[in-house]
Amino acid sequence: LSKELLWTLVLCLLLTAVVASSQIVPFFQIGNLLVVLATFFQAFLLLYFIHWRWNRFHVSLDAVVKYFAAGFLLCTGLALVYELLISQVLTSVIDIALSWEFFREGNSAGLTGEEEKTWTAHFKQHYQFIVIFSFAQAFLIAATVEEMSKYFSFWMVEHPDFVQPRDLLVDNDNEGDDNMNEDDGSAVLNTNQDRDTSSQYGSVETDGLSEPKSNNKKRLQLLCQYEEQRRTPVALGRGIAVAMVSTALGFACCENLIYVFFYTESKLNTQISTLIARSLFPVHPLAAAIQSIGVCRRDLEGDKSVGLGTILAPAIILHGWFDFVLMFLQAATDDQTSSSDTNKAIYALGSSCATVFLGVAYYIWFALQQRSRLKELEQRQNLIVT
Repeated sequence: LSKELLWTLVLCLLLTAVVASSQIVPFFQIGNLLVVLATFFQAFLLLYFIHWRWNRFHVSLDAVVKYFAAGFLLCTGLALVYELLISQVLTSVIDIALSWEFFREGNSAGLTGEEEKTWTAHFKQHYQFIVIFSFAQAFLIAATVEEMSKYFSFWMVEHPDFVQPRDLLVDNDNEGDDNMNEDDGSAVLNTNQDRDTSSQYGSVETDGLSEPKSNNKKRLQLLCQYEEQRRTPVALGRGIAVAMVSTALGFACCENLIYVFFYTESKLNTQISTLIARSLFPVHPLAAAIQSIGVCRRDLEGDKSVGLGTILAPAIILHGWFDFVLMFLQAATDDQTSSSDTNKAIYALGSSCATVFLGVAYYIWFALQQRSRLKELEQRQNLIVT
């Protein structure tokens, strides 16, 4: 499947190149094609370091391709549909509130002539609406919907890289001897025996290793063979982080294409500046990495107190605050003077840099603590196996 996905991407890019070179579409030329290639290059460059340079032994390239495709296709579709629905509800609520405030005040707000016919001027005179609207857009529509979409898109992909030995073992008392091949020792997949089914890649706990059934010696021998090659909890944790970041990068890549070619002007300079601005702050992969800490804590460390809210909350706060500042500055700007644009750009840049810095610091701090706990878990498992 990963080869087919890659070939599909190559064919789509070739078709796009033909369209750009033939000038069939007036607003899509060679320069626009280069912007498309640069968008994919930015995502692939991050994947090169995150996966190939630092973690290629913890998760396969096949898995990275599939998780990236899940983020690009599945996650984007989910996020767009739910954001559209929620934004329509939010806009309706804001319109009702503005209507009541507008007609209650009449001309006392200082609106006269053509200004009285527009909601924009009235909206900008009421900062409480700007704060509420920006907050709801950032935290509810953007952050919550997109972080949940990335999380569930990651869980939609079930890959062999995260299969544990007990996923390949069967209980011969229940399944019969036909499930075990006596010649090569292979076993059929049975996900309901001797493992925690709450995880798609199985639990790393070793409960049950010391109490095998007496009539299942073959099973114990096979389990011991797999345990010798077992991936450590640290390796599994890093693999989960890479997989979740790959999903986020796929979503971010598709989102960048949408913003560059649909939400901005068709001018080439505007498209390039938009892509550069969105590429400087990798909020989506950073939020996914933060999510992976909660996933590993729940599924690898076995902390049953960690739920979906605990996993998503730090990522939503980071993502929401990043978007809130930008949306508030955009909505609260009354004039279009050069000094106003300069101040807005300075505030936006400073807030974005500070948010990303705090997010990176948060991830490093908790990731190092978790790695220590996973190493202790590995030592306990090695003692049990020994």
